[in-house]
Amino acid sequence: MKKNNLKDEHELQSYFIRRIEKFLNSKGRSIIGWDEILEGGSRQTPLS
Repeated sequence: MKKNNLKDEHELQSYFIRRIEKFLNSKGRSIIGWDEILEGGSRQTPLS
């Protein structure tokens, strides 16, 4: 967390979701999820 200047677990979750989203998008895929996606900072609309 120090390496990426992340203050807490919420910022860590946002960082992780954005990284996974970027990877999936590069493979022509989309990330899906629920409320955690919105809390994690994804640009995608969550499924509910």
